[in-house]
Amino acid sequence: MFNFLKRSSDGKTVETPCGLIKGIVSKSRDGRDFFEWRGIPFGKAPIGTLRFASPVPFGKWEGIRDGSRFGGKCSQIGELGLDLGDEDCLNLNVSIPKVNNSQLLPVMVYIHGGAFQNGTGSLYRPDYFMDEDVV
Repeated sequence: MFNFLKRSSDGKTVETPCGLIKGIVSKSRDGRDFFEWRGIPFGKAPIGTLRFASPVPFGKWEGIRDGSRFGGKCSQIGELGLDLGDEDCLNLNVSIPKVNNSQLLPVMVYIHGGAFQNGTGSLYRPDYFMDEDVV
């Protein structure tokens, strides 16, 4: 679904089947530059008739999407019983080391824990992984 087709000269703007998205350059633990695209929606918000149904693909977006910010975290109850998060939380983050476009790399997928009570993808950074040649 998110096979990056074309990358701009700065490497941060990529074309996906859903549209263009501009990411950022970050530093790994050892100081290696890597690209990040944050908060990429993979499904429509599960609200209304979509609640408790299988995810529906997000579809296409217009213009260049800002991939510098993390997407929302899913609804959860905070320590004081406060409702935190948002139902519009079907998003993912993609990080790749700055490597040759034609080089195939292994892909790692990390799904954070939290027992449906706490957590978000923004808590767990790819900094250590980006010192290796993995996506």
